[in-house]
Amino acid sequence: MVGATTAEPKSQRGGTVERTPARQRRRGFRALLSRVRPVEAEALLILALFGLAMLTRWPYLLRLPHFTDEIGEIRWALRIYNGEAFPLTAQVQYFGPLHHYLLALCLWIFGPSMTLPRALVCIIGALTVAMTYLIGRELGGWRPGALGAAFLATLPQHIVVNSHVAWENSTTPFYATLCFYTVLRAVRALPPPRPQIALIDGGADEAALSPAPPGAFTPAARWLILCGFCFGLLLQTHVGTIVLAPALVGALAFALWRERSWGLMRSPWLYPAPFATILAYSPVLIANLLNGMVGFRRARGRDYAFVADPTANTYVYNLRSLLYALVRMISNPFRTPERALHYLTSPYMLIVVALAILGLIVLARRGQPLPLLATICTALTMPYFNHAYGIDGDRYLLTGRYIAFLLPPLMIAVAAGALALVEVGTRNAERGMRTWLTRRPRSLQETNSAFRVPRSALSLVPALLILILVLYPIIPLRRYYTHESRLDPDNAAFLETVRFVNSVRGTDAPVLLGPRFVRIDLKDGATALDILDILLTLDGVPHRIVDDPGTEIARIAEPIDPANVAAQPIVIMMRDECFPIRETAPLLRLSGRLRLRELYWDSPSYFGVYRYMRDLPPGGRCLPTGGATPGD
Repeated sequence: MVGATTAEPKSQRGGTVERTPARQRRRGFRALLSRVRPVEAEALLILALFGLAMLTRWPYLLRLPHFTDEIGEIRWALRIYNGEAFPLTAQVQYFGPLHHYLLALCLWIFGPSMTLPRALVCIIGALTVAMTYLIGRELGGWRPGALGAAFLATLPQHIVVNSHVAWENSTTPFYATLCFYTVLRAVRALPPPRPQIALIDGGADEAALSPAPPGAFTPAARWLILCGFCFGLLLQTHVGTIVLAPALVGALAFALWRERSWGLMRSPWLYPAPFATILAYSPVLIANLLNGMVGFRRARGRDYAFVADPTANTYVYNLRSLLYALVRMISNPFRTPERALHYLTSPYMLIVVALAILGLIVLARRGQPLPLLATICTALTMPYFNHAYGIDGDRYLLTGRYIAFLLPPLMIAVAAGALALVEVGTRNAERGMRTWLTRRPRSLQETNSAFRVPRSALSLVPALLILILVLYPIIPLRRYYTHESRLDPDNAAFLETVRFVNSVRGTDAPVLLGPRFVRIDLKDGATALDILDILLTLDGVPHRIVDDPGTEIARIAEPIDPANVAAQPIVIMMRDECFPIRETAPLLRLSGRLRLRELYWDSPSYFGVYRYMRDLPPGGRCLPTGGATPGD
């Protein structure tokens, strides 16, 4: 019909856009987000990263790896908790006492618990993830910080060792992140060479906009002194972390050169930083000076890690081993290829290593060389005196603790490399889309003149790929848990023993430990006797170790009324300890057969929880109530 107008939606005629329910919901969500202040948003992000880290670290906390010489460190902290000693060093005298006093404080606040020593390390591991975000934010903004922290949150090496084993050395990455963060904050607070062009967004603090007097206690000086103190705390966790000192100094020197802020060198407040390091490490220094440097001499005697006679050949070999260890630790530490070429058969390993190298280069080109310097200084110096990198009979996971302080900066480098590729890919995709639209017929160009592909849509695919990279390590981690829990029943047996003893013992029933447990060496610096002793202590179970079970058990039980079954002694002992003494100490096995991986490789054996029963017939001794079963 001539002159008739076709009804068109207002959005096509240039009028007001119709408000659909979906559009209104989006506007409401944006309005809600607009009311969240940046500080609150960042706090929520850090809390979410901490929660993710705890979620990945809490499973199998007490189960794997099996208890090691961490038992000795727990015993050292118990001495502090009980007021028996207030040492200036750890049990190993070249370590500091910081972690042991912290554990003793937790024992005083929450009470002794089997879970507490490893839970403390787990929380510190999760805090390391949060600190990784802060370091990444200083290096490149919140995106590489959040992504690097997410990578560390799911990294198996940091989960299984640095967040499970209750060593002081497990906390080394946390104190390393404190050093990295404080030196980066000091660099950020450096006064610019020309105050009139200083920009807050460019990295200078507000106080740096006006020139400070030469002797002023500037924010940069404060952060450097704090960095020195944190470095002393880092040395307390392991003296080998001294290799990071050149990296921290190099990052500061580079920033001074870049910013032309040589005036800081004239400030008297710059030079207390080394003294702050000495102050933080002074308990170890004082103790060793009083004892003839026995701790540092003992460090040289630890041949399982220390290189006593370094040569050019040992250095090259150790350097290669260290680099291979880093490759495994930032990807899949459970896979140790037999040959160098076999490293190329893991796509995930190749991708992560390539992203880490790319990220180190990208950050250095952007004026942030600290991750690259930390990696290079460690790789160049540590092989000279350390050879334990998870090969040649080393525990492939546990020896990674010596270089685990590199994991936070390397994960940030992986994040920076991934984001750099995403940025390049998104830019090229936008350019390609525009080129494609311009080559279409004119009629189609007019129809789609308003067509735009949003940047968020172009970023969807790389975002999904990055999410896969972040979550993939959980798959080999779960496989490790499943495999090791079948092969290594040690911790399960120990924990079940303590639980069972608590369920069957009476209020005043004495609990005894057989002496043969001392012969069961778990190959990581602890015996079964050490572990059962410390677990019973932490669980509040009074007990004692008997040297001669045949006579001592009967003597302890003699004054106890035989009718009071609940008060009879409870004995935890090896099967092979029970049968030789069954005539003088009749024992009834209450528990099932508790097994350890280290018990007699050539023939199955077990230990159990027994109760002294004076009137037990000879045929039922050392056996459960129902009599003998196959394997007893």
